[in-house]
Amino acid sequence: MKKILFFAVMLFAIGTTQVMTSCSNDDNNTPGVTLDTKAYDDELATCEALLKAATTNDYPQVAIDAFKMLVETAKEARPQCVSQAQLDAIVKSLAEGRKAFESTAYGAIPEENVVAKWTFDTDSKSQVSEGTYKWTAVCQKAPAIFGSNAEPKFVEGVSGKAVSVADGAHLTVSDFNSAAVLCKDFSISVWVKTSKTYANNYIVSYNFWNNWKLQVQDQNKPFFTFASNTGIADSDNERDQSVKEGEWTHIVAALSLTQHKLAFYINGEETKVWDAEGKPALGGNTQAEAWKLPKTGGSLPIFIGLSTSEAAATEAWDWEWNAESLGAFFGAIDNLTFYNIALTEGQAKKLFKDKK
Repeated sequence: MKKILFFAVMLFAIGTTQVMTSCSNDDNNTPGVTLDTKAYDDELATCEALLKAATTNDYPQVAIDAFKMLVETAKEARPQCVSQAQLDAIVKSLAEGRKAFESTAYGAIPEENVVAKWTFDTDSKSQVSEGTYKWTAVCQKAPAIFGSNAEPKFVEGVSGKAVSVADGAHLTVSDFNSAAVLCKDFSISVWVKTSKTYANNYIVSYNFWNNWKLQVQDQNKPFFTFASNTGIADSDNERDQSVKEGEWTHIVAALSLTQHKLAFYINGEETKVWDAEGKPALGGNTQAEAWKLPKTGGSLPIFIGLSTSEAAATEAWDWEWNAESLGAFFGAIDNLTFYNIALTEGQAKKLFKDKK
């Protein structure tokens, strides 16, 4: 609550001061100049729409009041602006105030907790993540074991575009920091639209079960495997058909080795929470160290749409591998995000509501 009150005071004090100062300084006055008001009109409309929709179910009242004051101050100051620089200063203040207000929403996730997010909104074969790290997911053809030349495609997503994979088509991320995805508290959030129901529908995987992997099982339920310093745990949300084939579904797997819990959220709703009694690996204090190939000591990338590489499977495990057992995702993936916190139900609800 103290944080919200501080935000409200600072938003009003700094924001309104910037607005009033920008339009009370006559040094840059240029009589007869026609101002370009499009940016102002667009930002004001965005702010007013946000205010109109804001309720105390989503935001603290003190934050709503402070944001409203800023918007009203900007509107009052607008007629006093006689230079483009002054008007641009109002636009900047409004935009900064809007972002600050949005950050107070119940369930909001601080930017510093977003490790990497792929929106797949371009058609590029190299997809650079948003967030703390700018990692590149590179489109790859299916491994030879699949007997296809399938490649990732880009289709309509839950918001913007999504990547569609099948028959072994996948993406790999090699320029990542392993410590950033092996933190004590870690979450994966993703939208999926499956086109096939089977046990090995792998969404994203880092060193298979030796570190972590997220998939959809043949009962159409999410399945998350992780390795801690005390063992490996396979976990699902114990709700068959919670991921509907052919429908966009939001999945969150939230691991907390701080609280020794693993939670699943489907479309913003908590569906299962595991603890150390049910999954002893949750009794660990850290995730396992990054796994290395046993023969070569090499490192694997993060796979999106595939469990692991054919070469790694052949080197590391001594059973017969084929396309079915190797596993791959069939369907579309959107807004794949890694977080360095264990997301709460409120945060999962907001991600689902905002289609992020």
